[in-house]
Amino acid sequence: FWEYVRILQEVKPKFFLLENVKMFKKWENVINEALKIKPIVFNSSLVSGQNRLRLYWTNIPFKNYPKESDILLKHILQDNIEDKYFINKSYTITNLNKKNMGYVNNINYDVRKKIHNINYKAGALTKHKYYFILDNLKLRILTPIERERLQTLPDDYTKYGILNNKTILIPDIRRFKVLGNCWTVEALTYIFKGLKGLI
Repeated sequence: FWEYVRILQEVKPKFFLLENVKMFKKWENVINEALKIKPIVFNSSLVSGQNRLRLYWTNIPFKNYPKESDILLKHILQDNIEDKYFINKSYTITNLNKKNMGYVNNINYDVRKKIHNINYKAGALTKHKYYFILDNLKLRILTPIERERLQTLPDDYTKYGILNNKTILIPDIRRFKVLGNCWTVEALTYIFKGLKGLI
């Protein structure tokens, strides 16, 4: 963060943007003080099928929030999912409820993981592989394309990369990581609308 502040002070750009997760108020205040501005609190649910609350510090003019998108997790799911995305290990599901659908146990060294209900907004993506849904009563993880759709990216946007001037196929685990760490494109698009007529 302090490198970001240093660059702002040296370059003095006309516009800037900084994003971070929701945090303790004392740390948010440190950033507010350093940037001399308070953040926009923007949830990606406004523009996508994912709940992803983030703070955006920017001097781009921002007036109104969009109406919340009616896209749910079920709307971004693929058909004909490959077997590799389904969980074939033994597992148990506990605490089933309406919104989260419960937790899955005994996978990944007994780490307890939430199962997301496809009839609601998805929870925020993370860089980890484990993000479970029930698909025709079978437990599976989200595919890379489904994660891209939650981040409002085109299908297969993260499928290929360049290494030594050659196109390579990116492994799923790398795609999961980058998609869990990236911004929701439509959230930025909405914020950037404030630049219209200014540049």
